[in-house]
Amino acid sequence: MSDIKELLASWDTSKFGSMTEDIYSLTEKRYSGPKYTLRKGHPRVCLSPEILPGIRAALDNPDCRIAAEKFREYVECAYTGILGAPEENHDGRKGLHNFDKLGLAIIEAKALNYLLSGDSRYGYEAIYAIFNYIDTLDIQWISSDHCREYGYLMFIAAEVYDWCYNLMTPEQRLCMIAGIETRVCAGTVGYPDFTASATYKLKMEVGFPPTGQGGVNGHGAEGQILRHYLAFAIAIYDENPSWWEFVTGRLQDDYIPVRQEFYKADFYPQGVSNYLRCRFFSDLYSAWIYIHATGENPYAGMERVMPSLFAMETPEEITFFGNGDSTPRPLKNSYARLAIINAAITGDPTAWALARDAHCFDAVGHGNADVTPASMLIFASGGTESAADWRDTAPLQLYNGSWLGQITTRARWHDENAPALQLKVGVKSTGNHEHGDSGSFQIYYKGLLTHDGGCYSNYGHLQTRYYHCSSISHNTLLISDPSRVKPDSEVPAEKWYHGSQRIRMSVSDWINNDLCVTGKVTGMQTLTEKKNGQDEARYAYIAGDITKAYDEAEYASRAMLAVYTEDKEFPMVLFVRDDITAVGADFRKTFLFHIPAQDEPVIAGSTVITENAGGGQLRLVSLTDNAIIEGIGGEGKHQYINGHECLTAAGMHDKHWGRVEISLPTGEKDGGFLHVLFVTDAGKTLTDPTPAVAKITGNGITGASFGNIIGLFADSRERACGELSFKNTVPGTVYLTGIAAGTWTVSADGKEVGSCTATEEGGMIVFEAPVGNIAIIHA
Repeated sequence: MSDIKELLASWDTSKFGSMTEDIYSLTEKRYSGPKYTLRKGHPRVCLSPEILPGIRAALDNPDCRIAAEKFREYVECAYTGILGAPEENHDGRKGLHNFDKLGLAIIEAKALNYLLSGDSRYGYEAIYAIFNYIDTLDIQWISSDHCREYGYLMFIAAEVYDWCYNLMTPEQRLCMIAGIETRVCAGTVGYPDFTASATYKLKMEVGFPPTGQGGVNGHGAEGQILRHYLAFAIAIYDENPSWWEFVTGRLQDDYIPVRQEFYKADFYPQGVSNYLRCRFFSDLYSAWIYIHATGENPYAGMERVMPSLFAMETPEEITFFGNGDSTPRPLKNSYARLAIINAAITGDPTAWALARDAHCFDAVGHGNADVTPASMLIFASGGTESAADWRDTAPLQLYNGSWLGQITTRARWHDENAPALQLKVGVKSTGNHEHGDSGSFQIYYKGLLTHDGGCYSNYGHLQTRYYHCSSISHNTLLISDPSRVKPDSEVPAEKWYHGSQRIRMSVSDWINNDLCVTGKVTGMQTLTEKKNGQDEARYAYIAGDITKAYDEAEYASRAMLAVYTEDKEFPMVLFVRDDITAVGADFRKTFLFHIPAQDEPVIAGSTVITENAGGGQLRLVSLTDNAIIEGIGGEGKHQYINGHECLTAAGMHDKHWGRVEISLPTGEKDGGFLHVLFVTDAGKTLTDPTPAVAKITGNGITGASFGNIIGLFADSRERACGELSFKNTVPGTVYLTGIAAGTWTVSADGKEVGSCTATEEGGMIVFEAPVGNIAIIHA
């Protein structure tokens, strides 16, 4: 130990220079004062002395076996922190640099082990290594998002500073502050393959002082402020309280209110398929840091986000229903690490069980958005009990209201073949990594049968912008203007324009800005019942006005009603009704239906059939008058736009066959679609018997029957009242939607047969109807 202590004592503390004047500008009263008081003493970054016994116990926790093994290995590893010369694409990261993420995990482990063991040798090794690391880090350029590398170093430095505080001299502490400021926070880095603004060339893109970027989307909504600056501000508070006052003030003004709005939907924007795993990860880390530094969690409601992820689970490799940017790789482990932090904060046994089921405890990492061996032990310090199976308490039907307007529903858990759907209206969008998918749906039965198309490539790439993020890759509507020349100044219209929804980008005031509004939920209702001791879904309904999503629409709405049947051969049917008034009579109106299978769908008259590899079949029957049905897909047309295959920067597509477009003839501004979609087992042909599908048109009502299930939609664009009627040809269960709240009486051939009550939120009733002339009258 004396050798390493002497090496540290001889380390030249003038290497990083003195703190610049920028550090003093943090005293500027730009933001509100701190609302939370820091605990006195150290440690207080990510842990407190009270949880050290729990961390020691976690070393023997069977769930943490891999993390404990790696931790002990790292603790005894000889590591100086002196980095080699920059190399091309070092450590799997494109660029010319010497960033070493494993080295930072080793340093973190040594610093934590000092707290656990009391052996100062490990603390001195951590301090010495972090000084060398800061001194020798050389990122000449990196492909993108270099703030993650610099920020991760800043975070580990904060832990070392705080956990090994009493081993450093005052001069060494000031040296580390200067090193982080001058070598990590301030300055620029090369960016030869990226043409973004100069802001993105800053080492920490939020800048120093950290006033840049925003807290709604983009890199500013990741770890820079929420974890890296916050942790370092807490670590150095005794020497320089202005950092804490500045950083926590910005969090209180720019970040916490936005997140409180996010959590009103029990969800998080920016895409469940990709970016939520690093952005909600940053929120969770921020909460963990606040809790252990102040005893308070400022993010009320964040505990409700993880159940939304549970609800989106599918048994396939993609793990979740697509939502926002997605990449063609399994993502289960990356979400399970969110569950670990969530369980640590809330003590939620369901989240812990999800992490265990996903083998996250076997997949410790070393990067900026990973759960490292040391952090795994810290998060396990509370001894969270695990549920036997996370599906036992996961939501069967989940409604994300507020700014999202989305239902995720499945027939039952503990059945990988159970039909499941995601039905989205979409109320607000933050742009960035979100998609133009208001009014979209996705269906799962023995595998995905229809969902979002495309895969994320490079941010800003034409495929990402005009296909993957665009409405054309979703099961929603296109409304296209034939006279539109081009979508912007750089892309020719004949190649890319297709009448998609607007995608709002870089919203500065997401809470109050109407510019990011894309729709409004006009009705929502679900029902779950007990059957044989198990919860089972009965139906799910959502409708919305999505006019604001389109430049080309004077009015656009979509209503979706999913019913789980008692027929095991045909276990789910979805009714979809669209009502459109385009700006011009010659505007094209298109219903999109995506085919994730690799095989071409069968198109026969008004019926489309697609099957997946798991043995599921999805049938779409169009009841739209004069519909034009066209399949667009196959070799060279997987992601096809106006004569062009739209591939990623790497020349990839998502291996989906393509899409089916169902369009209306032009010549009228008004138009609409009515479709019935149902699932069954693969192998059935058009000649095999299925429940009969028939269109129903009545007084103020349009809908369809699927066997003895009758889905009806009120024709009025406002909630219907008064009297509605239709002729019923088969006795069955009627689901009537789009109606005013209150009591409705039902009669058959003039004889009252019952009454029902519609709620304000739902705007629907369910009743049994015999054959005959059915009248439904609002009281």
